[in-house]
Amino acid sequence: MKRARRSTPKVRSGCLTCKARRIKCDETKPTCQRCTHSNRTCEGYLASSDKASGSPATSLSITTYSIPFKVPGSQVDRQLLHFYCCQAAESLSSFSDPTLWTRLILQRCHTQPIIRNALVTLSALYQDHHSRYSDEGNSPTQPSPRNLQLIARSHRQLRMHLSSPQASYEVALICGVIFYAFESLIGQTENAIRHLDQALILFRRYRYQYHLLQQNGRGIGNDIFPHLSSRLARLDIQASIYHDSRPVVLASSEPIRPISELAPHSMPFRDVNHAETLLVDLQARLLQHLLLYLPYKRTPLNDLPPGIFHKRVALDAAFQEYIHSITNVSLAGGSRTAQHILLLRIQAQLFHSVLLENVHAPSVSSPAADADSALSAALSNISALLDGTVTSHRDVDALSARQSDRTERGFTLSTQLIAGLYVVCLKSSDPFNVDAALSLLQDPRLPRRDGLWDADVVTEVVKRLRDTAGSSKETFDHSEGAEGVRPDILI
Repeated sequence: MKRARRSTPKVRSGCLTCKARRIKCDETKPTCQRCTHSNRTCEGYLASSDKASGSPATSLSITTYSIPFKVPGSQVDRQLLHFYCCQAAESLSSFSDPTLWTRLILQRCHTQPIIRNALVTLSALYQDHHSRYSDEGNSPTQPSPRNLQLIARSHRQLRMHLSSPQASYEVALICGVIFYAFESLIGQTENAIRHLDQALILFRRYRYQYHLLQQNGRGIGNDIFPHLSSRLARLDIQASIYHDSRPVVLASSEPIRPISELAPHSMPFRDVNHAETLLVDLQARLLQHLLLYLPYKRTPLNDLPPGIFHKRVALDAAFQEYIHSITNVSLAGGSRTAQHILLLRIQAQLFHSVLLENVHAPSVSSPAADADSALSAALSNISALLDGTVTSHRDVDALSARQSDRTERGFTLSTQLIAGLYVVCLKSSDPFNVDAALSLLQDPRLPRRDGLWDADVVTEVVKRLRDTAGSSKETFDHSEGAEGVRPDILI
């Protein structure tokens, strides 16, 4: 008579480590004794709100994602990487090209444990951020001890890598971007900017070597360079908007050239990424110009020294041409490309509005009115973008801002939407624009955090300034701000 085969009991409670090992947990808290006695790290216990779903990952409605390789590490690490693939990667690349986050970095993490562990850390922090906003509606607090250990591990591994003979620019730059993201997630903006500045120093060396290899025909296969270049340039812009005295590191010193000289007349942009590259260059030039010539901030155009006059007029012409081109461009692609184009249009309109206040042309009776017109157009386009129904950029002006279900986009990295809405609230002389911008800042469809910018913090600052202005019967003092919210150059 055959003995009945004993089946392994299902582990329905206990710590995550014992559940992964499929053994009975003694459920001692905060760490179980089984893990302690076996020299294993106890991963802790599921919160009561997560137990019905079985794991932190499944509690957040993760869709199926086929990871194209076997992922090493613990089951918890694999769950976090799975969560990154299904949730975090898409949010990090919202309204833009997802290639860096959804393909290239994942490919590198297959062979580079440093990058893989950095992604695990980013995913754990993003998961906490997502849960906090979804369950409580509150801003993120300090990371858990477990996540602090993950952050420390990532920093330690990168330091060891940089001191080794096998140190790689590519690994360091990818980690720099990931570190910027997870420091932003926990509100450590100074740390985020420090990681970015270090990455930008390395990038300039990497860029020099890359161009040398290109000239020798040896850098053709490097598919990640243009994506890293684009991402770092956008983060460079974000950091300089956030910190009023920080110069843009990647700003070009070459003369401004019209788009018509940079591309054939029949096709102003090769693709949407080329359009983004041109806009980021214009944004960097504008920030550099405003910082360099801050004493001439609102000097009438005809009273400016000739050199500043010509630069300001050239910037104005370049932004006008860019906005016209991005509004009428027809590029192949689906709804994501249409959203990307619309985001670029919004960013161009917002930056151009800043310039318009400083371009007092003889034919313009009220530069502020022109700036408000640009801000109003940008607000309309932000509503259309958040609506999520953009299928063609030609349909944007016909779209109405209808309410939709709350998205999972709790964190984005560099859309500039929160910073742009803050600028509208402080700059616009039209109360309808200010009300619309404040409403969008509180709209659940807007990312609650975009890199360094927190929508809730910005909202509170604007409300406080409005209350102060109302009690004193004065308009906003645009030189005021709040800790962590300092776009003084733009204001």
